[in-house]
Amino acid sequence: MKFDLNTIKRGEIEKADLEFTIDFDSIDYYGDILNIIKPIEVKGTIYNVGKRIFLTSNIKAELEVNCGRCLKDFIYPMTTKMNVELIEEGEINKDNDMDDIIVYEDNIIDFDIIIKEEIIANTPMKALCSDDCKGLCSTCGANLNLNTCQCNSNNYDNIDPRLEKLKQLLD
Repeated sequence: MKFDLNTIKRGEIEKADLEFTIDFDSIDYYGDILNIIKPIEVKGTIYNVGKRIFLTSNIKAELEVNCGRCLKDFIYPMTTKMNVELIEEGEINKDNDMDDIIVYEDNIIDFDIIIKEEIIANTPMKALCSDDCKGLCSTCGANLNLNTCQCNSNNYDNIDPRLEKLKQLLD
């Protein structure tokens, strides 16, 4: 979705309320694919204060991601807020905090790009299916949330010979 800033920049209106959805199938997340379960909901306001234009918005999305411990796919609900200043490409200077601005050109804001970047920035690198996820057994690879494995995690008999001296401290 694209939004034309001309009416706000000319002062014809002070603010524009936004409410729309963006339907992506997936987003490239540093080489992984984030599947988007349902359309992303965006509600916000673009407003003019003096000669400065600001955007505040709430973004809701549901992503299918892999658990960082057990590797199971699960639905990750995301809600994030965005409060940024909109600056035309030629008006950027070194005093601008680049984290809090969105650069636009030709008085057009492309929300598809902005929302994708916001989703990527707010998706955890290692999302967990639950806070008490037990993960995978480091020996046999069993999902410890579903099964108990026959491996004894305290079995020190199969220790690396280079660490034999440390084993003696455990005895």
